[in-house]
Order: sequence, then structure tokens, then C-alpha cells
Amino acid sequence: MFCQRFSYSLYRHTHWVHCAKFSPDGRLIVSCSEDKTIKIWDTTNKQCVSNFSDSIGFANYVDFNPNGTYIASAGSDHTVKLWDIRVNKLLQHYQVHSGGVNCVSFHPSGNYLITASSDGTLKILDLLEGRLIYTLQGHTGPVFTVSFSKGGELFASGGTDAQVLLWRTNFDEFNSKDIIKRNLKRLHFDSPPHLHDIYPRTSHPHKGKTETVEINPKLEVMDLQTSTPPVVDILSFDSTTATETTIRTLPDKSEEICGYFLNPSLMSSDCSPTTLKKENEDISNLRSQSQRSIPLAVTDALEHIMEQLNVLTQTVSILEQRLTLTEDKLKDCLENQQKLFNAIHQKS
Repeated sequence: MFCQRFSYSLYRHTHWVHCAKFSPDGRLIVSCSEDKTIKIWDTTNKQCVSNFSDSIGFANYVDFNPNGTYIASAGSDHTVKLWDIRVNKLLQHYQVHSGGVNCVSFHPSGNYLITASSDGTLKILDLLEGRLIYTLQGHTGPVFTVSFSKGGELFASGGTDAQVLLWRTNFDEFNSKDIIKRNLKRLHFDSPPHLHDIYPRTSHPHKGKTETVEINPKLEVMDLQTSTPPVVDILSFDSTTATETTIRTLPDKSEEICGYFLNPSLMSSDCSPTTLKKENEDISNLRSQSQRSIPLAVTDALEHIMEQLNVLTQTVSILEQRLTLTEDKLKDCLENQQKLFNAIHQKS
């Protein structure tokens, strides 16, 4: 007979708790609160084994990566942070949103993280390269939840616009059974992967240390926020529930930006042939201007260096020819010496 009863409480937070998640092996719990702390709990002894604190904002959402070695936090201060729970270290610090981050979700492979924010966008982060790879704008208001499917081929998002958007990914294809089997290899009860190597078990205030990786997309990532986002909609409207479900496909990273649009009616003016031609001309003009801006003395010095290199090349070539002739003459001398030696040996 199934029995429902209360087990125990974990007391250490001093303000509202926004989120609590089990680790993949079920032996740890991560929680975040408005007291600006993130706590790791051991479900065996019911103790707080690690504590992360931040003086700027608080986490709205936290979750473990698929193999349970680190956690991601969605901050009210517009940041996304990745913490290594084995050494209490901040691994990556992303500042890619202009509003509070409400939710995060790991791809089953653990290589990607998707974030949902009150700025109305979804961001997909490449955790291996430590950079933003996609900015998705499909909702007309703040986005509060996002989640990958079991195999990672889809993810769903929901927001204040009363929509649930279903997106199709173009990441590497993974077999969900293989992913689960690979992650379960860490869950051997004879050698716990987490509790024994969490050190030190003390508060870890974030002070913006230099070893953390801080990501700013403005200088290295093209922001795809437009009034007509690069997606193809397949809408199915249910009049009984007045909810809308949309299937959207991510652009392929290997294609050009204008290749993202499969429907010409959705094409942004930024990707028109005239605009692209103008951008190419602007780039060519910038290159020519940069070339003209090189001082004449530097140009003369470079030309002189090239002339000297040509002289050295010719000198080395002549030396190689002379060395070859010397080797041939030495070979002939040795052959003649051997013939003389043989002739003297026969006479004697």
C-alpha cells in the first residue's frame, strides 16, 4: 500500500526559496533563495555540505548538469553562472541578457545550456566553447520556463504571452538511452562522485575573480533579435483551450544568416541582397582604408625585408648547388682510389 508522509525539513535559508532540484543520482539537493545563497544538501545526513553566496542578486532557478558535477543558476541580476560543486568554484559567468533570468535547462549531452529571461528572449550557450551561439525571440513578453526534451532534439518554452513554443534543435544527434546509460556510470554507490570530493564545505562568496570566464556577446556574437525572428512557424490553434503551440526550427550554425530563412516573406530587411552587397562594399572600403593608413616607412621597411629574404634564398640555393658538386667530386675521388687500390693489389 502506497503511503504518503512527510520525511524531513532542511533549515538553513533565511528567505523565500525559489527552486530545489535533486542531483541525477538523487543523493544531493540544490536550492536557491532570495537570501542570495545557493545551498547543496546531502540527503543521507540531511546536512548542508556546500554554500554559494552572491552579494549582487539572487538565483531564480538552479539545476544540476546531466552528470551531476556542476550546477547552473539563473540570476535576478541578468546573469547565468556555472558552479563546480566538487571544488566550490565559479566556472563560467555569462552576461547575455538584459533582464532577469528565470529558468535554465541543460541539453542531455551536457554541452549546451538554454536560458529563459524576462527580456523576452531565449539564449543557447555552448558550454564547451564558453560562448553564446543563438539568441531566439519568439515570445512577445517575458519567458519564464524552458526545458529540453529527453533526447535533446526538441525544447519547449513558455511565457506571459500565454504561448507554449516548441523548438526543434539542430545540435548533434544523441540517443537518449545512450546518454542516460553514460550518465548512470557515475552513480556507483561504492564510490560516490560528489560528497567525497566537495571541498571546502564553506561559504563561497563571488567576488568576480579573474579565473572565472565572463562572457559578453556584444563583441563576438551576432544578436539575432529582430521583429521577424529567423523561424518557420507551424501553428495549430486550439479554440477550446485558447492556447497556441508553435514548432520552430533553429538555424544551422554552418549556414550564413540569410540562409536561416526558409520563407521569403519572413526575411528581414537586414538580409536583403542590396544590404549584403552594401555591407561587403563597406568591409572592402575599411580594408583599403586600413591599408592606406600604414605609414610609408613601414611599407619601405617591409619591402627591404622581402628583398633581403630573396637574396638569402638565392644564396642558399647556390650553396646547395656547390655542395652537390663537391659531393659528386668526392664520390669520383673515392671510386678512383678504390680502382688504384685494386690494381696495386692485383700486381702484388
